[in-house]
Amino acid sequence: MTCRILLAAEDRKENAPLAGLADQLVSCAATVHVFLVNTGTQSSSLPFEGSVSPTAINAVELLRDEIDAVVPADDSFILTAFGNDDFMTSMQRVAESLETPLCACGNLQSEQDSSFPTLLKRIRESIRPTPYLVGVSMKQSRYAELAGRGVLSLDPSDGLLIVPANCGIPISEMDAVVEKCTDFLQKDEAEGGVLKASKSRAMIDLQEQLAANPEICVIDPFHSVSKVMDRSVFTALMSDMEASGVRAGVVSRISPTPYFTAKSISDINVFTNSMHAAGLEFPVIMKPCVACGVKGSHKHAIVYNKEGLENLQFDGLPACVQSYVNHGGDQYKIYVVGKKVFHRAEPSTPDIHPDQIPSESVLFFDTLESLQSSLLEKNSELNQNTHSAASEDQGKNSRDQQLLDIKGPVCGMCVGVIDDIQEVNGGQAGLDFHAVMVIAKFLKDKLGLTIFGFDVVVQEGTGVHFVVDVNFFPSCKKIPGVEKTIRTAIFERISAHKRCSF
Repeated sequence: MTCRILLAAEDRKENAPLAGLADQLVSCAATVHVFLVNTGTQSSSLPFEGSVSPTAINAVELLRDEIDAVVPADDSFILTAFGNDDFMTSMQRVAESLETPLCACGNLQSEQDSSFPTLLKRIRESIRPTPYLVGVSMKQSRYAELAGRGVLSLDPSDGLLIVPANCGIPISEMDAVVEKCTDFLQKDEAEGGVLKASKSRAMIDLQEQLAANPEICVIDPFHSVSKVMDRSVFTALMSDMEASGVRAGVVSRISPTPYFTAKSISDINVFTNSMHAAGLEFPVIMKPCVACGVKGSHKHAIVYNKEGLENLQFDGLPACVQSYVNHGGDQYKIYVVGKKVFHRAEPSTPDIHPDQIPSESVLFFDTLESLQSSLLEKNSELNQNTHSAASEDQGKNSRDQQLLDIKGPVCGMCVGVIDDIQEVNGGQAGLDFHAVMVIAKFLKDKLGLTIFGFDVVVQEGTGVHFVVDVNFFPSCKKIPGVEKTIRTAIFERISAHKRCSF
């Protein structure tokens, strides 16, 4: 079911601002219809220059029939009107016949009445119960993608009125702000080729406004997100996960990944001594400590042996260095969305065996890009004996599943008990649902995030689960039907924040 926004106005010369309002509503993923009503005044001879084609109506009395024709029976709608007092009186009768409230928006000739912030405020005031007003701060391309999928749509039927944070409404008047702060990091020009990220001016300005209005729910606060912005910080945090495994009875199935932070690779002996001190052996994987937000943060290197360190050009220093875990060429993308957890399997880097070390001794790859066809071919060739045909078929037909249901109230940093595992379309070979459940709850407790993702690999032979990466507010675009779950998670997080504020 969709909630549509109907804009009705007298068809007159002054209705040009209506096209702009309709376009702004569409940019917020609203479903919009425009009706121009002939009230006997001088009609506009100008074309209606906008993305929404208006419907011309010869009399107000005919508007109800037009609304019945364009609005499906299962959809709801918000009827808004612009015009003089006589027009508003006629529109009120139409609204009464439709058994819906009228959102009276004033006169299009008034600069204030025809502004987008004023329209949003009056739409919100006309809805009962009043929806939460949520501003979203993220890069435009990400907003457009999520809006196109309905995640950030201007549809208040589920209690959320979601708009760009810079739509013109003061932050202080919003109930919540969804801030994808990692979109507003910038690369520091540091000396010595060090990869560093810092806050942009836009990010600083928004956070200053949020600090001045602590009653606003932030999804999620920077102090929580910052824990996943540095891989060395996050990996150190994971050292406590084993204790959670002991308490849950799955200690043999989950493990933190040993690591050390390499600030330089110029001295091979120092590097290898640090490896051994941390309990690492070749092959190792090197990842920039800067986990997101800047170019190069997703470029990794697998170093097969000591020879691979010679003349190694790695632009992501300082780097988080970990042992490479053979995992059958598959990794599992886990998505925690409020009280729900989903997963998806996808191809990964190949297993490494002593008799299959490539001559170059180093493999570079970018986790934001699809694995190169040559790498996938190598993956398939090296791992062809590790998966049965049944497992391969299952992997193809069962990539997207909902795993968990985190039950109980969510309030601030407190998390409800994860006590239910729900399989959708069958299980996934190699993945231990109970272990994933323990990891998901551990990370939700530690990070305090509403929506996040993490990557798991399952070690060949032992079945031990390793968390190899984590990210804040993933798009989840490959999880069918997750859009409603994301909006529900946002609504529940705001509601919990409101309860905690009183």
